[in-house]
Amino acid sequence: MLTNIFGPPTQVGYADIDNLILEMDYASHQILQPDQVDALIFASSFPWARTLTDSELIVIPIV
Repeated sequence: MLTNIFGPPTQVGYADIDNLILEMDYASHQILQPDQVDALIFASSFPWARTLTDSELIVIPIV
């Protein structure tokens, strides 16, 4: 699991306001190849410098 590889979004805007599709572009200081990524993991709440439990993580598998 890699953490803190993305900073704040560099661009935010609605791609489709009628359907409420929001796009956020991020920059990373680390280059990953697609075959190096098994899943995307998001926090359900901001961690505030603490370790999150598994129940606080949202895991999106890449298939």
